[in-house]
Amino acid sequence: MSKKGYIEVDGQGRIACSDRRILKHLAGRAGKWRPVPTPDELLIFKRIGPGEQDVSQDSVERRIGRVVFSGVIERSGDIVDVLTFIYSNKKSGVLVVLNEETKKTIFFQNGDLRMATSNLPEDRIGAVLYRYGLVTNAQLESAQRRVNGKRKFGQVLVDEGALTVHDLYKTIRKQIEDIFYCASFSRGRVLFLHDEKRGEPSCIDELEHQ
Repeated sequence: MSKKGYIEVDGQGRIACSDRRILKHLAGRAGKWRPVPTPDELLIFKRIGPGEQDVSQDSVERRIGRVVFSGVIERSGDIVDVLTFIYSNKKSGVLVVLNEETKKTIFFQNGDLRMATSNLPEDRIGAVLYRYGLVTNAQLESAQRRVNGKRKFGQVLVDEGALTVHDLYKTIRKQIEDIFYCASFSRGRVLFLHDEKRGEPSCIDELEHQ
C-alpha cells in the first residue's frame, strides 16, 4: 500500500480514493463493513457477517462506548501485555479476541474480570457442565427443549433438579476462567472497547451476536 496515498471522506460522508495500491488493498477485503466507534483521529470498520442485523452508528456508540485500541497479536502469550494494561490502569470495558472464526470476549470492571463469553460450542455452559460430569447428555437435551424467554438454560437445569444453584454458579465461574485462560494464549486480532460505567455483557453490541 502507498505510504503517501490516502482515502478522502467529504462532508457528506462519501469516500473517494485514487491511489491504485490502496484500491488493490481494499479490493482484497470486499464485503460489507460497519464502522466501530473510535476517537476522531482513527477509523475502524468491522466486517458484517451473514445474517447480522444492521444497526445505526448512534445505537452502537450508546451501547459499547469507543474503541480504545486495536491490533494484532502475532505470538501466543503476547496478549498478556494487553491484560496487564487493563488491570494496572483499572480499565472498564470489553476485550474482543478474534482468530479466524473464533471469538472470545472478556468483560472488565475497574480492571477486574467480570465475565467472559465465547462462540465455540465447547465453551457453552451446557458443554462445560457435561465435561465436568455434572449433568448427562439426556438432561442437557431435556433442558434445551424447555428454554424460553423467561428461563435461561442454567435455571431450567436447576428447576428440573439436575443441578444445584451452588454447582451452577461454580461451573459458570469455571467457564469464565477457562475462556479467559484460552484467550490469554490466543493469537489474532484484538479490540478493547472502553466503558467506564458498565464493563458488563450488556454493553457489547452486535460484535458478539454471531
